[in-house]
Amino acid sequence: MGNLVTTSLVLTDDQQRLLKNVAAVRMMRGQQQTASVSEVVRDLIERNAPALQAEIEGAKK
Repeated sequence: MGNLVTTSLVLTDDQQRLLKNVAAVRMMRGQQQTASVSEVVRDLIERNAPALQAEIEGAKK
């Protein structure tokens, strides 16, 4: 993993709760050491990187 930077996201209460709950479940399952929303978001980005990159490339045409 490269350098980590801090950013902020504007989310609805439901979106924030969902991410927190996923992080907590992943921690309880032993998939994460802590209940980290940032880790959940990084995982979502990594798993969707090809689609996100395709969206960028499509915008360049």
